[in-house]
Amino acid sequence: MVNIHNQAIDHFEPIFALHYGLNLAFQTRRWRFSTGLRHLTQGGKSEVLETSETNPQGSGETFDVYLRTRAIALPLEGNYHFIQKDKSSIFVGMGVYVGYFYAQRRENTNIPKGGNPNTIINNPPTRFTDVNLFEDLYLGLNLGLGWDRQLTEHLTLRVRPNFLYQLRTENKTSNNAGASRLMTYALEIGLSYTIQNHSRGLY
Repeated sequence: MVNIHNQAIDHFEPIFALHYGLNLAFQTRRWRFSTGLRHLTQGGKSEVLETSETNPQGSGETFDVYLRTRAIALPLEGNYHFIQKDKSSIFVGMGVYVGYFYAQRRENTNIPKGGNPNTIINNPPTRFTDVNLFEDLYLGLNLGLGWDRQLTEHLTLRVRPNFLYQLRTENKTSNNAGASRLMTYALEIGLSYTIQNHSRGLY
């Protein structure tokens, strides 16, 4: 579940999205350090009042506008396994990630796909529009708490509830106070294959 947070603008609702990637890790008895590549889809949803030239105040009907970003991220994470029992362990972790947005798009659901809008409103005449709300390159914070279960000598199941928070500089201008940030509450589920003290995981 992902959302867009802005202290000055509070009209975004969360959306659900799928993330995936590959990890490469080094693990000791208590610590696990990892990096890799991840594909992130993030964004938010807002509700907009439908208007027209004949009814500029609107009829009370609304439609949804989605803002979705897609990025490639490079995470650097550290996890500490503080409870270990039999073949299971519980760990806590944090880290940072560097991301690159290769797509930022807004979707107006009142406009048919490949068609013209039903009403003339102050929105682009196509359903999908490229936007530039965020800088292409960005940093983020990663916090999580997870559970490991060893399935075989080399194969481990990993479940990790995770929180991603985009780091941005506040905009001090009076016309646009605050800064929009992407927040993600994710449930990572993956399998890890271990070779001696090194493991590679698919998420």
